[in-house]
Amino acid sequence: MRRAALAAAALLAGCATPVPTVTYHTLADAPPGDAAVPYQLTDSRLVIGVVPDGNGKDPTPPVSLDPVTVACDDNGCLAEDGHAPLRLAMAVVPIPFAGTVLAIVPSRRGLITISLAPTYFPNSLRLQALVVEAKDHRIEVIDAVGTIARGLAGAAAGKGMAALRVALPVPLHLPVIVDLARARTALTDDVALSPLGNPGWTMAASFLDDPQPAALGFRSRATAGAVHHAVLTSICRPFRLSLIAGAAELRFEAAVADPDWLVAIPFPAKGAVILHPLCGADVQAQPVAAIGLDAIAAAFVGNVNAIGAAAK
Repeated sequence: MRRAALAAAALLAGCATPVPTVTYHTLADAPPGDAAVPYQLTDSRLVIGVVPDGNGKDPTPPVSLDPVTVACDDNGCLAEDGHAPLRLAMAVVPIPFAGTVLAIVPSRRGLITISLAPTYFPNSLRLQALVVEAKDHRIEVIDAVGTIARGLAGAAAGKGMAALRVALPVPLHLPVIVDLARARTALTDDVALSPLGNPGWTMAASFLDDPQPAALGFRSRATAGAVHHAVLTSICRPFRLSLIAGAAELRFEAAVADPDWLVAIPFPAKGAVILHPLCGADVQAQPVAAIGLDAIAAAFVGNVNAIGAAAK
């Protein structure tokens, strides 16, 4: 009897609520046979267009996707007919990061098993929710422990208004849709907008912050393999994009999801990590239904991605 009691005590030693543990690989390197969960980080697609007038009743997208040519001078931007002045803005919609596909592989430690149940945003490998559970088979009972992690920016489409500095009227064909990956090339060199139907226009870009990974807990994408108790998501960073043609310059600012820098959202022992459409996440202690974009946002994102794909 004494020997059996000692064996039971050894088995249950340190029997606190287990924390889910995973390892990260690129999908191509994930060990075969493991229950790997593939997913892509979130990248950004920038959309510059006319701000539509709302009717006060029906929701409207952040910018119009209807093709229009505007003429910009130091009094603002006008439609081709020269009538009412127009407001321009830059919206940001989430897209999958094309650079790599990660695989989250649940770990097993003795009699503790980890289960992962992913939900994805439509037509993508971007995680929408990840239900996690660490199960301790030594006692077959586990307490649900969770915390709330607020997202850095949870909007499905961030919107930045334009500042205008021009001399002579310059035509600009809208909407202008450009992926953040392409806009990045303008961080050091001006990039012509000619492939997007605006010959003579160039882009200039800059991030308006410093991620300061040591101070804020952010990490570069190259260090993903060092994370084992959290899900990694892109951080949001303030970004400025300028469109320039001669003396004309339109400046836009908005928060974008930057997959080069990541934040780790801790797993609950049992529950769900709900990822926001652009960046950030909430942690809930119990499984919840998948949360999607509302109808107008989903339609806007779908239309932007269709137009962006056609423009490549």
